[in-house]
Amino acid sequence: MPPAHASDDLFGGMGQHPAVEMPPEPAGEQGVGSGGVSGERSEGQPAPPLTTPEPSAFGVQNAPTTEVLTPPSPELGETGAFAPSSSVWPETPSAAATSELPVEIPGGELARKVARRAKSESLFTTYLIIFLIPYAIFVTGVAAYFYLRMLDMQQRAPHPLEYLRDSGENPPAKRGSSSVFESISPDTNLPPKLEVALGQSLTIGDLQIQPLKVERRKLTICSENRQFRPQETSHEALVLTLRLRNTSNDVFFTPTDPVFDRQWKEEHGSGRPYTLLEIGGKKFFGGPIQWRPRTNRGAFRADDPREYVKGQEHDNQVLKPGADRTSIVCTDPGNREILQTVQGSQGPLVWRVHLRRGLVDVGDREVSATAVVGVIFDKKDVLQTR
Repeated sequence: MPPAHASDDLFGGMGQHPAVEMPPEPAGEQGVGSGGVSGERSEGQPAPPLTTPEPSAFGVQNAPTTEVLTPPSPELGETGAFAPSSSVWPETPSAAATSELPVEIPGGELARKVARRAKSESLFTTYLIIFLIPYAIFVTGVAAYFYLRMLDMQQRAPHPLEYLRDSGENPPAKRGSSSVFESISPDTNLPPKLEVALGQSLTIGDLQIQPLKVERRKLTICSENRQFRPQETSHEALVLTLRLRNTSNDVFFTPTDPVFDRQWKEEHGSGRPYTLLEIGGKKFFGGPIQWRPRTNRGAFRADDPREYVKGQEHDNQVLKPGADRTSIVCTDPGNREILQTVQGSQGPLVWRVHLRRGLVDVGDREVSATAVVGVIFDKKDVLQTR
């Protein structure tokens, strides 16, 4: 068998393969083989055409076969000249044919698209800012509101010294006709909202307090017993004068009570009163009058009279709505350390006064309550009275 011809057909296809063919010579130039041997090419005779081997059924190429491709040849016209054939070469593709290459966007259109995209992004940012800024302001306002409200609630929250148990000798407050808070230590710090300076006024509940002056003088002790003559103390004491006013419309109460400023000494042990004079870190409790429970509360008895300092004559009387009166609070003249400590003081002095303040709401009912007020003054404010 002849050697196999190299082919690109990997699967032994039976299709035709392309071949190069030369156009035949014109008839007038073709040589006549008069004396030549058959099969031999004489001068002027065209070369044999190229052959393409025909593949066999098993992919092996058979003997070469001649395949002639005849190009279009000119035809003779009536005048003997060559005339072009109607089917010469295929026409050149029209310039109007659609190209498959991607068409580039013109520069102007690209710029417009970029501008539109930038504009849309700018509008989105603008709308975002329009909604976010009011939202941030609103949230900040809400947070500030609740913060200020919390501070206000903390400031308005009642201090224990504003709501003390009313357990005095005088009758409690009542409206028209009448478990309060448990007692706390008199050493409890007094908040600024319960402090008032000389000449200023402070309202707690139904009671308005205005401290008028502080004096240094002797006291006159009086008694409800007519047989008892007033007696002047041997030593001086500090005297605080207060104006008290009932600011309610229909609550009747007695602001002062002999229990609130009773005399107290170290040997008495517990039971310290809330009325005290605070000088630096030292505290002097109570006033000059001893107190013991009355056997017949509110009634006059010769064997159990009420003692008081001159200036406290009306302290056991009810203060009507809208009415006011003056009263005094005194230190114990028997404790001479008080005046010595006042003379050596460098800072402000605080005189805590225990007073009845009217009615407060406890649960579903009203009860009478008391409070502690701090009067702020300095030793230079103390008046010397003979």
